[in-house]
Amino acid sequence: MKEFTQKLDHFFIHPKLRNNIEEYGRARILLYAMVMTTLFSASYSTYYELTHENIHVVKHIANIVGAFTGLIGMVMLKFISKFKVTFFSMLVLADILVFTSTFFSGGIYSVDLLWMVIITMIGFLFVGNKSGIVLLFIALIYFAVFFAMENMGIHNFAKDSKDLGVGYKLYNLVFLVGLASFMTYFFVSGAGKIKKELDELKERQVKSLDYKYRHITENANEIIALHNNKGEVTFISAALKTILGYEPEEMLGNKYALLLGGQFGNKEFVCTAKDGKEVWLEISYNPIKDEIGSGEVFISMARDISAKVLENQKITLLRKQIANDFHDEMGNKLAAITLNSNILSIKTKDNPEVKELIQKIENTSKSLYQHSRDFIWSIDAKSDELREIFSYLRDFGDDFFHSLPVNFLVESKGFSEQEKIILPMYCGRHIILIFKEVLTNTAKHAQCKNIVLSMTIEKNNFEITVKDDGKGISADAKAGKGLNSIRERAKNIHCDLKIDSDAAGTKISLRGELPKMGEAPSVYQ
Repeated sequence: MKEFTQKLDHFFIHPKLRNNIEEYGRARILLYAMVMTTLFSASYSTYYELTHENIHVVKHIANIVGAFTGLIGMVMLKFISKFKVTFFSMLVLADILVFTSTFFSGGIYSVDLLWMVIITMIGFLFVGNKSGIVLLFIALIYFAVFFAMENMGIHNFAKDSKDLGVGYKLYNLVFLVGLASFMTYFFVSGAGKIKKELDELKERQVKSLDYKYRHITENANEIIALHNNKGEVTFISAALKTILGYEPEEMLGNKYALLLGGQFGNKEFVCTAKDGKEVWLEISYNPIKDEIGSGEVFISMARDISAKVLENQKITLLRKQIANDFHDEMGNKLAAITLNSNILSIKTKDNPEVKELIQKIENTSKSLYQHSRDFIWSIDAKSDELREIFSYLRDFGDDFFHSLPVNFLVESKGFSEQEKIILPMYCGRHIILIFKEVLTNTAKHAQCKNIVLSMTIEKNNFEITVKDDGKGISADAKAGKGLNSIRERAKNIHCDLKIDSDAAGTKISLRGELPKMGEAPSVYQ
């Protein structure tokens, strides 16, 4: 029997309904109800046809349709993917059949009016309030039509009811109560079965999720924590003991900042482990809903980056040492060249040709020294800091425009001299070369009176801009070659270069993303 019902379900219930356990359960109940409806409706229609003569053609059609109502519902279940649409359609069809039956069995005096009440109740209980209201409205219209026809003398429903006799009414009443009781039991027991299946499914899912959750949190290398809206830790993973030496219970009800002494909100911070050892953590925060969905809490993930920080510190120290050594060595060699060329110049002062060559050597050595400063600076780790890059550009501009008839101005917005923003290594050298090219060509070709160098820091981006009040560097073909160079450099460091030029001047902007890192809300500080 079970195998037969499964095949019946598979054949008559739409695939989309079978994919949802709750919808599938309701569809099964409706399917079996349609089977029973077909049996009852067919028996009733057969009884009526056999026991009555001169049946009105409308009633005859209604009996035939009633006998096939269940089959119609089964077909709709097979081809319609929405359960409520099928159920509501069947209830409306049932209401139409009840109207026909009631018309021929006494109108407002008919026992069949109770069917409309039952159908309306089923609509409210199993389809929804909107459907129930529609069915109630249909029932009220039917009753109003019967009442009007009786009072206006269009049809004598009282006579029809009397002619049917008490036996018919009792049979109809018993049939109605019996079928209604059966349908109610069928739906209630089916709903109980669905609820049980859903509860079992939810329990299995909860156990599965709980297992996965515990497996992830207990074996993760990161410290995973949940925080309430006060910033207090409500859950923390076992990695806390491995990384910081604290038992998870010691953290519950406290804040990271209070217990560990970490400065939250930075890209990375150092905190103190239980044994006094300094540990560097990288942390990110994301807002989530709490377990009952009533408020916002946070989940944090902290990763031990002590090894990475130590390695970076070694690299930083090495870069600084290389820069210093290179600077000293280069400075000594260039100083020696300058000194020797000066001595040679004195000894050969009577030879103009040799003196001119010596002067070229001095100029070349000075130029080499100036250009080597940029290279040496880019080797040093401090060249990765955005504030150092901007300060370098500011100092270059001050020196470059000092002897020129141009006002060089510097502006910054959302930027603090104390703020430490580290860009990817060697990014600073490209930025320096880009804006040295821009400032140099602007001075040569823009014919401006004012040049403004500005820096803007937003939440996730930085923007460095040079704006002049002249005709801009793009007006000269020679400057155009420089534009190709700076565009290529901007592309190499994944930044956007934008050039806007109008009668008021030219604006060249370099826009890039800041290193991303989740910041803790102020409640955690």
